[in-house]
Amino acid sequence: MTRIKKKVLILGYSSIVKRRILPAIIKTKNIKFEICSISSSRQYVGESNWYRNYSEALKYSKAEIVYISLPNSEHFKWAKKALIKGFHVIIDKPATINLKETIQLIKIAKMKRRLLAEALVYFYHGQVIQGLKLVGGVKSIDRIHANFNIPMPDKNSIRSIKKLKSYCIYDMLPYAASIIRIFCKGKLIKIGVSSKKYFHKKFSFILEFSNMLYTGHFCYGGEYQNNLTLFSKKKVIKLNRVFAPPPNERLNLEISSKNKSYTIKTQKDDTFYNFFRTIFSHIKSKRYSVFLKKLEQDSRIREMFISEKKI
Repeated sequence: MTRIKKKVLILGYSSIVKRRILPAIIKTKNIKFEICSISSSRQYVGESNWYRNYSEALKYSKAEIVYISLPNSEHFKWAKKALIKGFHVIIDKPATINLKETIQLIKIAKMKRRLLAEALVYFYHGQVIQGLKLVGGVKSIDRIHANFNIPMPDKNSIRSIKKLKSYCIYDMLPYAASIIRIFCKGKLIKIGVSSKKYFHKKFSFILEFSNMLYTGHFCYGGEYQNNLTLFSKKKVIKLNRVFAPPPNERLNLEISSKNKSYTIKTQKDDTFYNFFRTIFSHIKSKRYSVFLKKLEQDSRIREMFISEKKI
């Protein structure tokens, strides 16, 4: 199949596509895009094609990359179809709902020699690098606390429909799990996770590593909170709005050291724009293994959270 390079086919016209994906793609030079939506009429001016059927879109599109922004329960099905047809594939988080699906997609991606990535992008913001530098690097961290609460979704929201696998544990666990890959380098000794009975609306946990402690609370309901705090023996660094940083605002980094506290402003940064630039660079150089390793590692960690078994 002959394709035009640097063209993206987007399956699903979701809120995140409208708010963040399309602006980031448009800002990236020499990128064209197509949209496929079975529920929305044509609303966006600028796409080269608008499809109304996912299968037809995969059949007729000349794009090189497919971005999947569908309900979580549909991710595996359409990612598999897209990979088999030879597309590079990016999937909204969570890329899959279990490790078994992840492994299947990775096998196909390797066989087809295609990139497969999860659009988990918060660590593409400069504040993460700046926060790590200020705390003294990963090796200096002896405790981490993550806190992400959003107001309770409306009853008609996709996050409230259990069969779509878009409720709290699926929606927010990718953030909680990826912190282990990025910040926790010691051996996991003990894990405790709150009752599965409440996974549809919240989960809390405590993980003990050989060199540090990681705690977190992720919740639907209550006042909005979105922060990650890094503790070392000499400093405490609090990253605000860390999991969903807005692209056009300077964020506050709160630093406590030697009984003094102060705040510094980060530079404006667009995580999706940075993510797509990285994706396109890796496709150009055919370096796909990095994303596959991240995807598998995060998926194994998510499985560990749900089963309460060590990695």
